[in-house]
Amino acid sequence: KNLRVAKLMTKLDKSAVYGSSPFMDMSQDEFRAMYLRPMHPTKTAQWLDT
Repeated sequence: KNLRVAKLMTKLDKSAVYGSSPFMDMSQDEFRAMYLRPMHPTKTAQWLDT
């Protein structure tokens, strides 16, 4: 599941990830919880800071 999400992250622009179909049914808290527990903290931090 995390690998699938990571692939989506690399494909989708940051602004398009939240609210696009894979995440439409997720609450913002669930979305944040998923991204704040990264497998690759440095890459995720860069993604969040961009």
